[in-house]
Amino acid sequence: MKALEVTGQVDAQGRLVLEHLPLDSGEVKVILLYPDEIDEGIDPDNDPTEEVEASLRRALQQIKAGERIPLSEIWAELDDDHDEAV
Repeated sequence: MKALEVTGQVDAQGRLVLEHLPLDSGEVKVILLYPDEIDEGIDPDNDPTEEVEASLRRALQQIKAGERIPLSEIWAELDDDHDEAV
């Protein structure tokens, strides 16, 4: 059995409506995850906008001050470490 994560809604009749389901037909196994307290508009996986903006400002300041390592250098170091381990 393969796993596929999709989002959906439960309609007024209690039917599960899945969004963008890339299957033609067939039997599926459904596991429902829902919040303990239903509060529309709040996603516990998302940071508040203010926190994200503050983090981006700090990162930009660090980049301007030369305190950040370019992503290309990080990948190069990871590749070197991997090559040494093999």
